[in-house]
Amino acid sequence: MTKAGDRLIEGMKEALAVASGEQPAAAIYVNGIKYVPADRVERLEEALKPFAEAADIYDPPENDDHHAAWAHDFPIGALRRARAALSDGQKQTEVTR
Repeated sequence: MTKAGDRLIEGMKEALAVASGEQPAAAIYVNGIKYVPADRVERLEEALKPFAEAADIYDPPENDDHHAAWAHDFPIGALRRARAALSDGQKQTEVTR
């Protein structure tokens, strides 16, 4: 068998082991796309929600992404990036540095 065939078979074995619950997966790569467990995504989303919600008070952008968020200990640009990550592109603004 070719090296490509061997890699394909190994990848499928790993995918089956993860899918059947025999092997935990931190992440799986398929065709260059990284897939992570849903509970990890949920934890990340939950952690980002306060930042995304706080970003609304700083709109519209006024070339202030590098300024500290006055009511918080994180920069305004971090708020906007968190909101963009959670919104799936629904309310993205250009981030300046």
